[in-house]
Amino acid sequence: MKTFYQVKVEYVHSTKVITGSFYESYVEIPLDSIGEIVLTVTSDGYETYQARKTLQPSVNDLGEIILYKDPVQLKEVVVKAVKSEIQHDGANYTIRNIRGTHIGDAGNLTDMLKWTPGNYPP
Repeated sequence: MKTFYQVKVEYVHSTKVITGSFYESYVEIPLDSIGEIVLTVTSDGYETYQARKTLQPSVNDLGEIILYKDPVQLKEVVVKAVKSEIQHDGANYTIRNIRGTHIGDAGNLTDMLKWTPGNYPP
């Protein structure tokens, strides 16, 4: 999957704005004016890059721009599970509350016993 980049060049002392969207990591944008600009580069999953630059009357190379991964901050994670109650006395096991578990979904008693300790033979 290719990364999608959005580039925006805003001239500070003008209303002129140049925008573009690219899938390539190497981009050339023709800038026909000199002066101060604000360069913004965005891409989903990355922190926004923004820098103020001054364009000269000669060739302007803005250099390498590095976008850093945007860390995902989770506010809350809730994990819910049904706990099976397993009691054992020596080789005897009692299993309760298996509804909604892989053992409870096993099928008939013989199928269920295949999931229990001791691996009941078929």
